[in-house]
Amino acid sequence: MRRSTSVKPAPSKTVVAERFEIQDRHGNIRALLSCDDDDNPSLRLLDATGQVRVLASLEEDRPRFLLIDSVGLTRLCLILRQNRPGIEFVDEKGTRRLLLYLRATDHNSGDIVFMDNHGKPRLAMTISTDGAILIQGEDELGRLVEPMWFAKDVAEKSDPEL
Repeated sequence: MRRSTSVKPAPSKTVVAERFEIQDRHGNIRALLSCDDDDNPSLRLLDATGQVRVLASLEEDRPRFLLIDSVGLTRLCLILRQNRPGIEFVDEKGTRRLLLYLRATDHNSGDIVFMDNHGKPRLAMTISTDGAILIQGEDELGRLVEPMWFAKDVAEKSDPEL
């Protein structure tokens, strides 16, 4: 038997397009890679019904990663603002209820903020880089509750066991 002497061309290492779609074996689009009208890139993962469930994007050069529920509401958002990470938890009404983030100021102190069912901050806890803890909040009328500071040196003086 004689073999063909033709040489196969090398596969292209680069594919250029404005939009990529990945389909499942039934022809349903399950992933999209594209840029929006403002040239912000995004990757969208779709469920079997065609609903976007995961969105990874750059918006004004800030990365975002969204987890979206079956009715189209963003329920979890991972973001970078001023190069500081944040996580936002959202309830079934679309209201932000819990925020976790590092502040861009205060030398990367960490914050946890609990929001009420209207999205208003009600209780916050901040942990500074030196280990001090600040707990502060507001009552249902918006009045500030007396902030409480807990610092390592205060704890050491009040309880020798710590």
